[in-house]
Amino acid sequence: FANLDATVDSVGEIFANLDATVDSVGEIPANLGATVDSVGEIPANLGATVDSVGEIPANLGATVDSVSEIPVSGGSTVDSVTLPPGQQAAGQKAADQKASGDSRLATMDSISSSSFAADMMSRAGDPHARTLENTLVIQPRVLGNQATSAGKVTGRRDYDLLDKLGEGGMGIVYTARQESIRRVVALKMLKAAGTHQANQREKFLAEAVITGDLEHPNIVPIYDLGRDENGAIFYAMKRVQGTPWDKLVTKKSLQENLDILLKVADAVGFAHSKQVIHRDLKPENVMLGDFGEVLVMDWGLAITVGRSTQFAMGGTPAYMAPEMVLGPPSEIGVRSDVYLLGAILYEFLVGHRPHGGQTITQCLMAASRNVITPTEKTGELVEIALRAMATKPNDRYAGVRELQEAIRSYQSHFESISLSTRAQEDLAEAQRGDRYESFARALFGFQEAVALWDGNDKARDGALQTALAYGRSAQRRGDFDLGLSLLDGAVEEHRALAGELRAAQRERELRNQRLKAARRIGAALIATIFLIITGAAIWIKMEAD
Repeated sequence: FANLDATVDSVGEIFANLDATVDSVGEIPANLGATVDSVGEIPANLGATVDSVGEIPANLGATVDSVSEIPVSGGSTVDSVTLPPGQQAAGQKAADQKASGDSRLATMDSISSSSFAADMMSRAGDPHARTLENTLVIQPRVLGNQATSAGKVTGRRDYDLLDKLGEGGMGIVYTARQESIRRVVALKMLKAAGTHQANQREKFLAEAVITGDLEHPNIVPIYDLGRDENGAIFYAMKRVQGTPWDKLVTKKSLQENLDILLKVADAVGFAHSKQVIHRDLKPENVMLGDFGEVLVMDWGLAITVGRSTQFAMGGTPAYMAPEMVLGPPSEIGVRSDVYLLGAILYEFLVGHRPHGGQTITQCLMAASRNVITPTEKTGELVEIALRAMATKPNDRYAGVRELQEAIRSYQSHFESISLSTRAQEDLAEAQRGDRYESFARALFGFQEAVALWDGNDKARDGALQTALAYGRSAQRRGDFDLGLSLLDGAVEEHRALAGELRAAQRERELRNQRLKAARRIGAALIATIFLIITGAAIWIKMEAD
């Protein structure tokens, strides 16, 4: 068993580092970068999407669609562990349903994309049931593969498969050329194993239906839905040339990450207007295009509010809101996505995800209790993130727009904060050199910062301290009028300095008055002497004549 880039349907034991898609796994003691549909026990560090999990003692940054039983604190299931008051009944109801044979809540992880989607999974095996597969018009398409099918497909081909882009829980994504208009698209195809499973086909189609209904600049558009000659279902969508946000988030500046988050929120807000909840928002599911595009991907866990009455509790444990772990389903709504947006904000602010743990059980328990990994960082943005991640949905922002307004308010403050930071540097320089121009620049910076954001208390205090220091500099130079013009009489320190300046000003005025008097007396004496000398000269001349 080597390093596989393979699709595995049933695996007993694989002692290898797999980059594989696993549908059913008994035990895999390996470090997997894999997508897992059904897992018995995986003692590994997974960065995977998990559909159904028995027990995974691993640290997951993974998406979990359905968790049937995860032993916690002595083998209790998630439904009955650390439920807050008022939700014990919901957990007991789920347990009763499970005991009575109704396992849909534990196994169904499909999207609800229509009014009948809630029970489509139970009907998927009935050829006459009103399922998506029976109601959608799925066009037959001819696919070719330039790399492996040269010469095998003759005549018209709708799509030519070019390269494999990636692989997820249900499907494989290729780049393909749409021959009808000769454009390159991304083509997502249901895996071979899923092609023969009605529930997998329904999940895949529901994802296409929901994504296709969300026409927004920040959501990948769906172009076509079809079935190839072998019966495999696929859909074609816009190919985005770019990089997942999680690969770049640490390389972006704070402002760049905030701008990306606001665009993600635009897409999510639009989805909410269509009653669609994403449930799996995280940087990994956001694609950053090479030309500035920001696109929210992977709507595979999305549900439709008001239409979905039964669905699995799903999401990524490191980001999940408490109600996404504990339920009941009726609690999951707009504010659950607000929580996820707050979790993303928290992650790129502090450098780690909100929930952690050595095992998936610990991570899920942290999410269920809303235990957020602490940080020493503080500030307005951290407070915004923490409010968005409040334990009770009603304590969070009411919707995406309110969260955006809070972030934009911070952004409007950001320039004010930047100005006050530069002004603080100018003040330090002024104090070192005792230079008027540096004091003036610092004072102007603080005053502008306050003008931009009246709540910038640091800038307001900075302006007062700068005026005081500027005033003392003026005092040392004898510019008492300048010093007095800088001071605020409502501030005690300013009043004290103003008193000193006025006293010095009076002393100077008295000194000036005495000097003026002396000058007048001197002038009078000079004039008197001049008159005496002049008179004497005249008298002497007259006597001589």
